Amino acid sequence: MIALRKEAEPSMNDVSRPFLGFAADDATADIVRAAVEARDLSGDNVIVSDLTDAMNGLAAIRTPPLLIVDLGDATDIMAAAGQLSTVCDAGAQVILIGTVNDLRVYRDIISAGVADYLVKPFTEDDLIASIDRARPQKAAPAERAADPLKAKSAELTAVIGVRGGVGASTIAANAAWHAAEKLMKKVTLIDMDLTFGTQALILDVDPGGGLSDAMKEPGRMDELFIKRASVGVGERLRVMASETDPGQGDLASSAAFSGLLEFVRADSDLVVVDLPRTLAVAQPKFLEACERIVLVAEPGLGAMRDTARLANHISKHNPAAQVSVVLNRQGVGGKDELTAKTFEEGSGQKIASILPFDPKTAIGAEAAGKCVLSAAARSKLGRPLAAVAVMIAGVEQEPAKKGLMGLLRKKSKKQTEDGDD
Repeated sequence: MIALRKEAEPSMNDVSRPFLGFAADDATADIVRAAVEARDLSGDNVIVSDLTDAMNGLAAIRTPPLLIVDLGDATDIMAAAGQLSTVCDAGAQVILIGTVNDLRVYRDIISAGVADYLVKPFTEDDLIASIDRARPQKAAPAERAADPLKAKSAELTAVIGVRGGVGASTIAANAAWHAAEKLMKKVTLIDMDLTFGTQALILDVDPGGGLSDAMKEPGRMDELFIKRASVGVGERLRVMASETDPGQGDLASSAAFSGLLEFVRADSDLVVVDLPRTLAVAQPKFLEACERIVLVAEPGLGAMRDTARLANHISKHNPAAQVSVVLNRQGVGGKDELTAKTFEEGSGQKIASILPFDPKTAIGAEAAGKCVLSAAARSKLGRPLAAVAVMIAGVEQEPAKKGLMGLLRKKSKKQTEDGDD
């Protein structure tokens, strides 16, 4: 029986990536990259290396939860697997690739505790099936609720402005802050506008360069790296943002983002992503991981048109996502702006919430370096904004309790009706 038995444990600071792959040649590496990226893992974590170099690398780090190793031209598969086991930690799911096509070898290697063994040549679909068998499946929502001890993957909500300047970033920041401070959730807020993002400015924190580094060098990502790339706001909110040189161009990568989520979701209850519409269109894979997508618009003709177009785009790439529309800055256009009914008819989308145009409150909060719900929660803008934050967090609102005046009105109405009888 092969036992995963690394003799010297790496230090606690040496945290593993969620996946590593070692391929003996470029052709195999290409297939492995395609397969892991199809399962939202980073293809940048696939390394062309022989077995000896792979073992030397694994000896110095914590073994990732999923490991794919090409044994090259090794003829004694069990012996090669035994050598590999000496540098792997217990609990790792290992998929081996080799050239020996022997049913007895396959049975022996599986009995020894290896997750799967693939014989060359193999296809991308073959490896995807192996990965699906090796990785534990996410529990369904009902199952997670029934067993709170089971690991839960954080829900992800993307907030997208259908046009520039409609207030999507403000809504995302307030939603994340409210979920952390009032709903007591562990929240990660990710600003994917790496060049001109405003989340750090809204919440008055230093953006740093960690998020842009993660996009440029996804192979460096691990738990420690992610923690250093985020900035804490209070006890439960972490912000990941960046301000890069415009000359570098857009560094955002959906493949790197998928790798980022492997770490972020494991340590959060909710992930809120401020997602530019340009990224949602150019790299639709950003949409695929979202449970909820909130489209933010203004009551204008252009926003109505773009809401319809984006909603259609989302339905093609993530039909399972819950799409909601927030109509922001109602009253900004006076008599010339579209009514809610006209907007719904023209966009084909129901409006989930309407936020009033309240520049005094918004500018005052910005000047104070706070989000609206922190600076002016009871303002004209604050109250409906809190309701939007609850929606973004995916929390069911309890029916509002009737106050004393409501009870008195109900009693008075009943007495009037009785008197008419």
